[in-house]
Amino acid sequence: VTDDGSPVLMDFGAARDSLSTAPNAAGSPLLMAPEQFAGARQSPATDIYSLGAVFYNALAGRLPVQAESLDALIALHESGSTPDYSGIPWLWRKLLRSMLNNDAAHRPDARNVHQQLLRLQSARRRIARTASVCVVILALSTGTLAATLAYRTATQSRERSQLIKDVLVQAVQE
Repeated sequence: VTDDGSPVLMDFGAARDSLSTAPNAAGSPLLMAPEQFAGARQSPATDIYSLGAVFYNALAGRLPVQAESLDALIALHESGSTPDYSGIPWLWRKLLRSMLNNDAAHRPDARNVHQQLLRLQSARRRIARTASVCVVILALSTGTLAATLAYRTATQSRERSQLIKDVLVQAVQE
C-alpha cells in the first residue's frame, strides 16, 4: 500500500517455469497450499488457499504460515499448522478459516467465496441497521418504563392525597 493509501499488486507468485513438469512448480512458497508441498496437482482449491493467504496478509499484515526456511515451512504444513486469526477482523475470520483450511476438500469454491465477499461488503450496512433498530427498541423500552413508573407514582400520590382528604374530612365531622 502506497503512502496515499492506494493498493499496489506486486506478486501473486504464479510464475511457472515452462521447462518444469512438476505439478506444484508454480507459486510463492509462503502463499502455496499445503497439498502443493506434498506434490498434489494444482486445482481451484489451491488457488482459493493462495487467495486466502493474500487476504490474510492484507488484513493481518503478516502471512498465515511463516517459517525461516522452505523445510521449516513444509514441516509446518505437514503438521497441520493453522494461522492465528486474532488480528483478523471478526467479520473475515469465517471466510479465511474456510479458504485456508489445510484440507483442500473443505475449502469453498470460487462462487461461494464470491457470495461471502458480497455479504462482507454489505455487513457494515446490516450491522448499522441492526444497531439502529436496537437503539429504537431500547428508547421505546426506556420510555415505556419511565411512563409506567410515572403512572405508578402518580397513582400512589393520588391515593395518599385521597387518604389525607378522607382523614381531614372525618376529623372535621367529628
